[in-house]
Amino acid sequence: MSLLKRRLSVPFSLIAAAALLFSACAAPATPTAGPATGKIKVFGAYATPLEEPWDNVIHSALQAVQAKGEIEYTWTDNIGYSGDMERVLREEATKNQPAIIFGDAFGNRDHTTVLHACRTIAALRTKNTDLNRDFHVLEQTLKG
Repeated sequence: MSLLKRRLSVPFSLIAAAALLFSACAAPATPTAGPATGKIKVFGAYATPLEEPWDNVIHSALQAVQAKGEIEYTWTDNIGYSGDMERVLREEATKNQPAIIFGDAFGNRDHTTVLHACRTIAALRTKNTDLNRDFHVLEQTLKG
């Protein structure tokens, strides 16, 4: 495993956990695949421009998976932190119902809130075999 992959695996896991939590809390909509493709719908929500290095790493990884034909990926960048992130996530979850929402921010939450979210996802994975399977597939896809 390369040094870059090792360095990114934990933060990427935290982002994935937060993305799942945000998508689960945003709306009661059912996640869907793309209408004609049957691919998993993924949305990227970035508080800063994609030129920012961390955003670009996430965005590039998702574009690579899309190029392989495994997902349907759309994104919005430069959203900002002053409440717009929550609005964008809510609208996207309601309108397009992506199965996964990735992003670069935890909604300006304290680290203890993020830690609680990660623990909640971990607990849900032990209770929900479908969620655990989907999460495992996502992890394996990101690891390449």
